[in-house]
Amino acid sequence: MMVCAGAALVGAQAGAQAAAPGSADRDLINVVAVGYDIENNPKAQQMLQEMAQAARDTGAGGTVIMAGQDEAQLDQAMQKAMTIATQPPAPAYRLELKTKSAAPGATIAVVHTDFPAADRNAWIAFYEKAGDRDQDYLCYTFLANLTERTYDVRAPDKPGDEYHFRLFLSKEYDCAARSEAVRVAE
Repeated sequence: MMVCAGAALVGAQAGAQAAAPGSADRDLINVVAVGYDIENNPKAQQMLQEMAQAARDTGAGGTVIMAGQDEAQLDQAMQKAMTIATQPPAPAYRLELKTKSAAPGATIAVVHTDFPAADRNAWIAFYEKAGDRDQDYLCYTFLANLTERTYDVRAPDKPGDEYHFRLFLSKEYDCAARSEAVRVAE
């Protein structure tokens, strides 16, 4: 295990055997970024989110924890980071598009991987742009509301944009999977 510390960022990693889609078995890394006292620094916050997302995009784990300004909050965040970083990455969850492109107003569908019954707080959200913050979804639903593991949404009236879905495992904004882009065209 390696721990790197800096004024605004702490990262930790641990290897675990897992298979990534389309590749042979390899060591995956759980990346945990801790933002310390960066409440008013959107650039640093974005950097941490991008680092965690880059890990998730490769099938590894990626988590961001924001700590406050005092030492106790930083210590608590570091303990949480070490706990996460030393656990094997979560199972690879997937969102598979049933619709790759759609006309405005048409139905766009995505299918999620099967979840254990205990994951009742997992949810899927629909986004306009890849760079949108997790909180900026257009619509969402909890997986418990779905039948056949499929989430259908109405394509927005705004053609030309590439929309996508994100899967979250709890009521928190901890993205576990993203779909490919859906093109809305006339």
